[in-house]
Amino acid sequence: MDYRLPTTVVPSRYDIRLEPDLEAATFAGQETVAITVSEPVSEILLNAAELVIQSVSVQTADGPVVEGSASLDEAAERARLASRSSSLIQSSCAAMPRLLPGVP
Repeated sequence: MDYRLPTTVVPSRYDIRLEPDLEAATFAGQETVAITVSEPVSEILLNAAELVIQSVSVQTADGPVVEGSASLDEAAERARLASRSSSLIQSSCAAMPRLLPGVP
């Protein structure tokens, strides 16, 4: 298994908010990742072990927020984040996955 992520999308900053549920040993939260895109891409691949992603949006540095979707590959421990519009992700932007409650 290849553990290296593509180099076309590189994170530069992470803002993470976690809401732990100590009794259930789970958490919910929100993460915003500032990224630099070196060439246009249709999706963002990231490591995602044991996560459930509720929603995804992408915002360019000078543009509107575009809703996206996430698909999980549990065997590879990866998530694919994609824009719901037909446009490519092609500049510096922020990807904002929202994590579901009840995630172990």
